[in-house]
Amino acid sequence: MLGGVVFTATQLAISIVALASVEQAESPVNVPDTQVFPESISVTWDGTLLIAGSEKGFIYKAAPGTTAARTWIPHEARAR
Repeated sequence: MLGGVVFTATQLAISIVALASVEQAESPVNVPDTQVFPESISVTWDGTLLIAGSEKGFIYKAAPGTTAARTWIPHEARAR
């Protein structure tokens, strides 16, 4: 029984450390465009936000700490 209690306490300690190390994201991130319907939202290892799948076919990018995305890859530049 003692082994289960120690294991649970260890899990709790790891969870607390993991939650304490998570940074809160900037909120909200605006896309300064109209008719943007995100189909895919991804975050890179450095915290860059990528938003894809708008009606216009653009891919938008927001750097860490910013509150506005900008056009990163326009529809015309994407491979077909």
